[in-house]
Formats: sequence, structure tokens, C-alpha cells
Amino acid sequence: QKIAADASCNEDVTPFDASIILRYCVGQDVSQYCIAQWKLVAPPVTDWTSPNLYRSYTPLTGDQTNQDFDGILIGDVTGNWSASVLPKTAIGSIILGEVTPKKENFLEVPIRVEGVSAFYSAGIEFEIPVDGMSLEKVTPFEKSDKLALAYYERSGKVRIAIASSEVLNEGNILKVLFRMDPESNTAGLSIILTAYEIDDNQVESIQQEIFLINQHTALTYGLSQNFPNPFNPETRISYVLPEMCEVNIVIYNMMGQKVREFVPGSQESGKYEVIWDGRGEFGVDVPSGIYFVNFQGGKFRKTMKIVKMK
Repeated sequence: QKIAADASCNEDVTPFDASIILRYCVGQDVSQYCIAQWKLVAPPVTDWTSPNLYRSYTPLTGDQTNQDFDGILIGDVTGNWSASVLPKTAIGSIILGEVTPKKENFLEVPIRVEGVSAFYSAGIEFEIPVDGMSLEKVTPFEKSDKLALAYYERSGKVRIAIASSEVLNEGNILKVLFRMDPESNTAGLSIILTAYEIDDNQVESIQQEIFLINQHTALTYGLSQNFPNPFNPETRISYVLPEMCEVNIVIYNMMGQKVREFVPGSQESGKYEVIWDGRGEFGVDVPSGIYFVNFQGGKFRKTMKIVKMK
């Protein structure tokens, strides 16, 4: 196990070896080290740093008989290498959580572990579109100095690996932040979880898909210009909310007097609209002229000028 753990082949086992293994797991280029190479070891092992311990058959000039050695795959610390291509049955499962809008043009997706009460490591692989969005960063769901994390994205395939010196529990373990391209049509974009492993148990060829953007998802607060404008007799006032908040809309005239108020109350993230019929609080048709819409959603405020014409 010490030989297998020495991924840097510097005759010592250090945290640096663990970082090499994590980077190898997510597909980063670590070819300058000896990880994933085979070593042939003559038993019994009494000194794992001894140069006389290892067998070499390069170049192989003829058949060798009566040879006694163990094959060790560098990086395979648990010794579970198998030539079988059949996936193992996982204990527990990893799923993608509900999409949450963050700051402007960013979305966050949590990664959860379910069905296992204690584990030490996990690997996740999923696919993202190559256009319209990009991976911004991956962070632990809760900060911990006991957790090592590596991730890598190439050609729309994302791999993430984590390992901990303390027991991890089921629940949210990671947060994946995506940057959405405001110039692209992001409707219908999705990410697909394709494989995962928990400790030494692996699941492949799965297809859990979640859509990042749909008609109910908003990336940031927004108040759109009313339509039509100028209007008569009615106009639509549209707005978007990235999170649940209290909404209040007040229409004022040029004198600063309140003409009409809409109080939708608490609303979830999404796109909404109110229709103003051009009447005041008591149902009386207001005269032509310039009016101001004062919109407040949570801490977001915006004022917009509208025009009524007859």
C-alpha cells in the first residue's frame, strides 16, 4: 500500500501524493508522475524504498520462468484494481439538487449524497453544454479544512473528486457555480450526471438530467419597459425575481401623488406581470400624461416612466 500510495515516486508518502491522485481522478495531466504505472515487486517486502525490491524486464530478451512478483498499480491504494469492465454496485447515490439563481448571470447547483450515513470520498462526472454556459467553480457545501477537492472541465465533460480525513455524512456536499452567457439563448440548457462513485463503489452509465433555465427561472431582478407604451387604455408591466421576496408596485403622477398601487405580496423566483387598466384607486379613468412606476422587490428598487395617451 505504501508503494501504491507513492504517486510521485519520491520514496515517501505525503499529502502531495494525495493531490496527484485527486488530479488524476478528474482527468488533469499528471503524466510527469508515475501514477497509473505498474511496478513489479519481489515479495516479501521488507524495505519498500529498496531499489532491489523491484523487478524489471525491459528489454525482454526471452521467456522468463519461475518468477515470483506482485504487480502494484501506483495510485491504487486500496488494491481493488480489476480487469472487469462491469460496474460495481454503489452503496448510496449522488444526485444533482435544485437550481438556485445567484448574482447576475450565475446559477448554482448543489450535489447531494443520499442513502449512505458515512463515507470518505466521492467522484462525480457530468456533462454540460459547450455553448451558452461555462463552469465557474466548485466549492464544498460547508467549509472544512479536512476536505480535499479537485475538479476539471474539458469539452463539456466535468469531473470532480473529493476526499476527507474525517467521516462525511449524507446531504449536500458540493456547490457547482455556472456562468450563463447573457448573449446566448439559454432556454432549455441542462446538465447530465453520467457517473459517480462513493468510496470504493462506482456507478456508470446513468442519465440524471436537470434543466438550468426554464420559463420560471430568473437570473437577476429586472423591470421591463411597459408594453404598449404609450398606451390606451391598458398596459402590461413585467418583472422578474431571482428569489422569493415581497413585491410592491406604486404608480405616481407628475405631482408625486399616488395614483394606483399593486401589492402582489410574497412571490417566488420567476417572471410576472401586472396589468394597469389606466384607472386610479377608485376605478376612475386617469387623464393622459406622464406617470412613474415605482417597483420594489426585496432590496431591489427601480423607477420607470410610462405615458398614457387618448
